[in-house]
Amino acid sequence: MAQSAARVQNRKLRIVAPARLVDELDEDVVVVMFSQVDFRTGRLVELRPVAEQAHAVGALVLCDLSHSAGVMPLALGDDGIDLAVGCGYKFLNGGRGAPAFMYVANRLLHSIENPIWGWLGHAETFAFEAEYRPDSSIARFLVGCPPILSLVALEEGIDLLLEADLHAVRRKSIALTSSFIDLLRQEWDDDAPEILSPLDGRRRGSQVALRHPSASRIVRALSENGVIAEFRAPDIIRFGFAPLYVCYADIWDSSQILKRVTHQVDADRRAARLRRKFE
Repeated sequence: MAQSAARVQNRKLRIVAPARLVDELDEDVVVVMFSQVDFRTGRLVELRPVAEQAHAVGALVLCDLSHSAGVMPLALGDDGIDLAVGCGYKFLNGGRGAPAFMYVANRLLHSIENPIWGWLGHAETFAFEAEYRPDSSIARFLVGCPPILSLVALEEGIDLLLEADLHAVRRKSIALTSSFIDLLRQEWDDDAPEILSPLDGRRRGSQVALRHPSASRIVRALSENGVIAEFRAPDIIRFGFAPLYVCYADIWDSSQILKRVTHQVDADRRAARLRRKFE
């Protein structure tokens, strides 16, 4: 999407490493786009420093909250975030096909125009006027009718989160991911998968990412043993921990199953190498 927008606007898309995001800011930058939690490693980016530096050079900030909404407190206004987007199927528990969401700071609401005008974004939907008048609220960015069944599922997930203290949810998130990392470091020998996520829980989202050359096979084996993890090419295994319903017993069980299936995959790989050697 960023590439397409840059092409249409005759702009240049500059891709930088997350760790160098602030260092790369200069007066040529129009919009800074980044994920608060990196989907590969789970590294957490502090929002306010990025926003302050971006505004200092005259740029807007567009933040992806897909891996942070629902597992930590967010204060987009206080942190100076201009725009944000995210998905509803991850920690908001909307399930597959859940609608996405967007955020526009109040100070920008009337200066940013939706390039695709839709019926539901009209100021008076049922007036059926010949000319389009955008709604004065965030509703101006609605384009078409939302999928009702998906909205119902997402609403239930959000209602549960509204009953929770997100500060407590964040504390449990850090505890869950830290416990998982501690088990990997304490119980494994040198053949343990590489831990890609930050070891400092304050710099980590609600996930733990591991690197292993047989990541795809391990994820399939985990699924066959009742543990749902995700494979990200070429060699990343990603575990997401939803604090509302993942418990510490789940951490112990999944770590033990991971250890067992990884050792089996490694043994099969070594056996295959030996067979090829003597063929």
